[in-house]
Amino acid sequence: IHRMQKRQRELDFSDAEYSVLMELERRFKSQKNWPDEVRQLFERLRPYMLEGWITQGALRKSVERELRRFARKLRIEFGLSMEEMDLLYTSLWERVKYYGVMRGV
Repeated sequence: IHRMQKRQRELDFSDAEYSVLMELERRFKSQKNWPDEVRQLFERLRPYMLEGWITQGALRKSVERELRRFARKLRIEFGLSMEEMDLLYTSLWERVKYYGVMRGV
């Protein structure tokens, strides 16, 4: 755990970013530079993740849309089935929703 916290600090990632990174590395191993991918993803998410975003339909839908777009990109890149893509999307959404609401991004 200490090693993971150290890496999170070195990457300067929020809990949400680090949770997404861990999920991508678990699923796809080191097939990409995942820290850069996560940074780019959260750059697209941040404008929508304002205080209370989860209760505001338009903001929540925008976050969901960006995550779905990201999952589709990975589906094409890694040849995932639709079911695998849906599972990936759901996993990423749960992480972003939990950490984005509970601890902030």
